[in-house]
Amino acid sequence: MAVPSLAEATRDYLAECIADDAIEPMSTLTFGIRVGQASLFVLVGLFYWTRFPDPHVKDDRLAVFSMCTSLNGYIMLFSGCHNLIMLSQADDVIFSNCTRNDLGRFVQFVITCPLLAWQVSLLARSKMQRQVELVLCTFLMLVMGLWANAIPEYHYRMMAFGIGLLFFTLLVINLDWAVRETSENKESLFKGRSHMRGICVCVVVTWITFPIAWLIGPNGVRAIPGQAEVIVLSCMDLISKLSFSAYVYYVRTSWSNTLLAERRASAMAASSGIEPPPLQHLTSPVTGLPRDHIRSGLGYEGHKEGEEENENNSGVLVLAPGAEVEK
Repeated sequence: MAVPSLAEATRDYLAECIADDAIEPMSTLTFGIRVGQASLFVLVGLFYWTRFPDPHVKDDRLAVFSMCTSLNGYIMLFSGCHNLIMLSQADDVIFSNCTRNDLGRFVQFVITCPLLAWQVSLLARSKMQRQVELVLCTFLMLVMGLWANAIPEYHYRMMAFGIGLLFFTLLVINLDWAVRETSENKESLFKGRSHMRGICVCVVVTWITFPIAWLIGPNGVRAIPGQAEVIVLSCMDLISKLSFSAYVYYVRTSWSNTLLAERRASAMAASSGIEPPPLQHLTSPVTGLPRDHIRSGLGYEGHKEGEEENENNSGVLVLAPGAEVEK
């Protein structure tokens, strides 16, 4: 295929399509999907925003989960409001075949998805380098995706898509390393049973559907009509955000209940003058690391008994004798 000339690259397809009366107006189905999606996003956002942490349970990792739940509330509220803005024609781009493409959807992705990736790095307690790389890979991937939806020339559009796919591959690699780091190399993206791995797998499985839907849509190989692509992308946007935020909220609630039950059992044992009961979970459901050494009074990585240490990279607290076990 010949590369389009500069004159072709600067053609005003909007004016040509308007003159030919070839621009398809927004269908009633698309309008209904966006209004319904916006309404659900707002309702879920308000729910998460009002889920305040239990003041009786104090735990560093739980505090991060609580912050992420509140952040997900704001992400949902923004996504809902932005879907209403997409009802306007202000974000429309017209291609040579008079296909209408909404850039607003991808602007929303560029803003919200890096925040989701940042949450993964916070929950995994990744090193600073991993946090930066996760956010950067997500941001650059979606910026190239935005360009892939704004460029009218097919050749350059596919080039931007390919570059975005490269950053998605780097994102998957960084997610794998995040799981390895938080589990001390005992788990990875492809094996393990911890909640941290589950969150990362949720991100990969739900996000990979977006480039597939785009590639077979009217902007790619045109295997499905534009109306079908709108439905698929809207549903996957809803599913990906709801599944991620619901998983984070589930882990937060489950972990909070576990810590609260252990705290009450320890308090009752102390008041009765007996040994505290065993931990409900010998391994942390978040990281998959063992928790039994906390009760034994043995230090972590060579610390002596009786020393009080801050939380290390593995997320394990070493407590002084008599201190209350909360993790």
